[in-house]
Amino acid sequence: MKTINPNITILNYTPHDIDIVLQNGELVARYKSCAVARVNQISKFKGFSKNGTPFFKSEFGEAINLPKQHKDVVFIVSPIVKAALPERDDLVVPTGFIRNDKGVIIGATGLTF
Repeated sequence: MKTINPNITILNYTPHDIDIVLQNGELVARYKSCAVARVNQISKFKGFSKNGTPFFKSEFGEAINLPKQHKDVVFIVSPIVKAALPERDDLVVPTGFIRNDKGVIIGATGLTF
């Protein structure tokens, strides 16, 4: 098994716990939410469609409640936070969602940079 830095600390900055599971649903690791990182989002009105539906363009502002980078620490964040901060190589998001028979997400198969 190939490992990343074995001393890495993984902190969950999403509003919910993140379970990493095998394809069969067996729990590998659980990352409890310790804080919630967000980014300011500003929506600028762009116009209306023919039927009157308004369209906006979203722009991202500053990150809120996200610590600065630290050696050997990665932060689990939402895809929006990660997308708003492409220069940060310490942000990860869950990937490979596993769902139960009712379609509810029960975990992810890993984390992606």
